[in-house]
Amino acid sequence: MEDGLSQEKSAKILIKLWVVPYLLIRGLIIMPNAEKYQRIKNDPIRYKKYLDKKRNWIKINRSKYPFTHYQYDFKKRKKTIISAFEFWKLAKRQKLICALSGRKLTGETMSVDHIVPLSHGGTNDISNLRFVHVDVNYARRNLTDDIFVKLCEDVVKHNSR
Repeated sequence: MEDGLSQEKSAKILIKLWVVPYLLIRGLIIMPNAEKYQRIKNDPIRYKKYLDKKRNWIKINRSKYPFTHYQYDFKKRKKTIISAFEFWKLAKRQKLICALSGRKLTGETMSVDHIVPLSHGGTNDISNLRFVHVDVNYARRNLTDDIFVKLCEDVVKHNSR
C-alpha cells in the first residue's frame, strides 16, 4: 500500500510541477485567458515585454522544470493539444519507469521522448510520446529505437574487450 501512495503522490507532483508548465510553454494547452494574450500579441511593445518576462522566467526556472526543451521549428508543425490528464495517464501506464532503460523516473530525471522522432516523420500526438530518462533521451537524440539499441550494443561490445 505504501508504494501505491508514493506513486499517486509522484503522479500529482508530476502534473503540478512538470507536465502543466511544459505544456503551457510549448503551447499545447489552450490558456483560459487567451483573449488577453491575443491583445498582447497584437501590441508589439507589450508583446516584447511579455517575451522578455517569459525568457527570464525560463532562465530562472529551467532546473526546476525538466520539460523545458525546445525545438526551434515547432511553430511550423501542427500543434497537438494534449491535456495534463493524458500525460498523467501515460505516466501511470509506464509506472514512472523509463521506457528504454527501465530506470525509475523522478521529476529531475524525466523527459518526454517521441517514439518515432519528428525528423523521421513522427507527430506530437500522445500515442507517439513516452517518458524516458533524461540521459537516455539525450543519447538517443533523433535515432529510431532499432538504431539506438544497435548503437548501445556496439558500445558494450567495444568496452567488453
